Amino acid sequence: ILTGYVTDVDSGAYISGATIDVTWSGGGCDSAVTDSNGYYEMIITPRGTGSITVDADDYKAITKELDFTAGEENTFNAALAVTCEVTFLVVDTNGKPQKGLAILGTGRVTSPVTDNEGKAIVKLEKGEYTFGVIASGYSACVDAFVDGEEEITITIQKNFIEWWYDESTKTLYINGLGPMPGNNSNPPWREHRGEIVHVVITGISSISYGAFSNHTAMVDIQLPSLLTSIENYSF
Repeated sequence: ILTGYVTDVDSGAYISGATIDVTWSGGGCDSAVTDSNGYYEMIITPRGTGSITVDADDYKAITKELDFTAGEENTFNAALAVTCEVTFLVVDTNGKPQKGLAILGTGRVTSPVTDNEGKAIVKLEKGEYTFGVIASGYSACVDAFVDGEEEITITIQKNFIEWWYDESTKTLYINGLGPMPGNNSNPPWREHRGEIVHVVITGISSISYGAFSNHTAMVDIQLPSLLTSIENYSF
């Protein structure tokens, strides 16, 4: 037998109508639904190892691998986080909707893609995010706090890169949109390559070949949250 309670992770309130599914590696599935007190109980017949998935409307589902003991009472309690429905609208600098572009930073294996109206809808947990969009020659990066149903507009712009070197702290700052230019084995900051100790990068989506090769004094680097690739021999 398997029993437990399903609650709201923030308020601790019991969640009724939540579904609990146990899937067995040997085939088959056992299921249950929580009552008005958030309680569930099911008879299980272990068939190999099992994974349990708990889901409820307006909450983020969770899945865990568990060891079940046949003939004994097993307990699994779950606390679910509320999700908010967020609508993304991607436009260019003229306000024209952009279709077929993936929204990065949503924490999903498959990123949501904008439709013919430039919109994409996804459910996210409350919290701070950095969202991005990458198109041919264009990019965008937006910081947002999700706290309910809302629409977030992302405006794509032409890719650019800028940099400056702080000699007092020996820190190289790089900011921009999109990837670093092609073969960057001779970057514009090359005259400082033997001095740079720290590197801070924001906005850039990829680091090019040779960008930081022979930076013999470099100790640490802060990478951007939307970085998608680092080319060979970048360091």
